[in-house]
Amino acid sequence: MQQRVVTSDIFKGKKDGYEDSLNQPFASSRLGEGNINPKVLQLLGSEKIQYGVPVIKYDRKGFKARQRQLLLTSSAAYVVELSKIKQKIEYSALRGVSTSSLSDGILVIHVSPGDKQHKVPVCGFQPLLVRKQSAMAEIKSEPARTSIFKPPILNLPYHPSPQGDAILQCEHVFEVATKLAMLIKKEHAVRVVQGR
Repeated sequence: MQQRVVTSDIFKGKKDGYEDSLNQPFASSRLGEGNINPKVLQLLGSEKIQYGVPVIKYDRKGFKARQRQLLLTSSAAYVVELSKIKQKIEYSALRGVSTSSLSDGILVIHVSPGDKQHKVPVCGFQPLLVRKQSAMAEIKSEPARTSIFKPPILNLPYHPSPQGDAILQCEHVFEVATKLAMLIKKEHAVRVVQGR
């Protein structure tokens, strides 16, 4: 019940699809232990997984979509590929979480520029252009070429070196953002950014 209250505080009247999400019960996790590679479990050591969910992670260079798992523990979020931890985001280095007001499933985890735990190289941040086509959203960096569709734009704040920001897409964005807010104990850290 507490999760629904937090979800309401964050999303009510701000994000498309919120009302529809009320009929879907939250799960303790969207991944069973059998869905997580034993090598990853070994790498996590004594850290207990609080929540896991399949996600699509968009590369910072070229925004190529890649299937990943997002694992949340009591101290960090992990982006995992098969048997490798691709990115570890300590909650102490987490600067915030953004999601668009659209029903596109996009979630961006912002990391402090000084965090040294990420393998992602430092580069300038560009606003994202989110094109909604059918049930999927395709991400491209601006400037975008003209297309038949008039794309909605998700304008995220400009940060000169957002080392390690994770750009994700997920079917359970309300659940992920709520659980993340509760784990970091900062529901105000989740922002809904107006999409057009």
